[in-house]
Amino acid sequence: MLVRRLLLLLSGYAIAVGLVLTAIMLVPALMNSLNARSAGLQAWLSHVFAPLPGLWLILLPTALMLTVLIAISRLNLRGEIRQWRAAGASVWPFALSTALVALLIAGLMAGPFWSWTQPKGAVLVETENTGPHFIDELGELWALPVSATAAQSDEPSAGAVIGLFSLPPARRTLTGKVAAVHADGTIVLQDAQVTGDPAGEAVPARPQPVRLTPQPGATGQNVQNGTDAANSTQSQSQSQTRVFAGLGYRLSYPALVIGLSLLILPLALSIDGKRWTLLKIAAGCLLALNILFLLLMTNALVRAGFWDESWFFPLRGAMALGLGLLVLTLFEERAA
Repeated sequence: MLVRRLLLLLSGYAIAVGLVLTAIMLVPALMNSLNARSAGLQAWLSHVFAPLPGLWLILLPTALMLTVLIAISRLNLRGEIRQWRAAGASVWPFALSTALVALLIAGLMAGPFWSWTQPKGAVLVETENTGPHFIDELGELWALPVSATAAQSDEPSAGAVIGLFSLPPARRTLTGKVAAVHADGTIVLQDAQVTGDPAGEAVPARPQPVRLTPQPGATGQNVQNGTDAANSTQSQSQSQTRVFAGLGYRLSYPALVIGLSLLILPLALSIDGKRWTLLKIAAGCLLALNILFLLLMTNALVRAGFWDESWFFPLRGAMALGLGLLVLTLFEERAA
């Protein structure tokens, strides 16, 4: 009975908080759309709602923390939680209800809605090392993503704009317009640009136009020397590492959301309208906002290469879940 009541309450508040945050997130897109020329209603709606999925993936942990804070504290202010606690209810039915709601919403985001929340080009990055390999005049190795040529039966045609990724993964991109494609597979790029050097080092200027020569063994040829084999093996290993890192982040996402929701639960249970009520509410809101800042900061540091994605995201999820359970245990022992 208690768990069902809490599930309904938390679900209703989650919908309300979601609608409010969605309306807030739509304001910048609506302001931009007023100055943008639209090709029609469908294009206008696409422009307005396109940023929402990615933003929700970032804001979901904070939104659920605010949901728990508002819903549980309102019950506490009405005296219902005091009655349940006097009847012998522990903190764990509240934790179970919170975890189930968080698991349902985060599971949807990490499951059926995952591809919907990913930014454009995410699939391109995941498959960057699986396409043909080329070498430029400076001896740098580049890979053409499979998705860039999936709709073509052969190499890119003249006039097409393509993008390539540097190998080993210095995370640079080479983009340009195909000026010519020779019989041996060589591609000539006009207006070529190199961007995205993470080390901050100066990118050497390349002669224009850029001539990309196919690497033997990576573009359908049968001969493969030792350097090509090493590059191919290294590329496959790095591609597998990125796949594992993406899978680790995806699987750890529900654990992260559940852990953060449980972390704020003791604070919500302590808001009884007697002492320090306003201070506790303000502290809960600040905690949720600081958690959001911490998530954004750590995500940026990982993407910049300061930590390894394959272990950092699972460790962060496990730490959030463990910290939430630890705080709940200490709160229950103190209340007892």
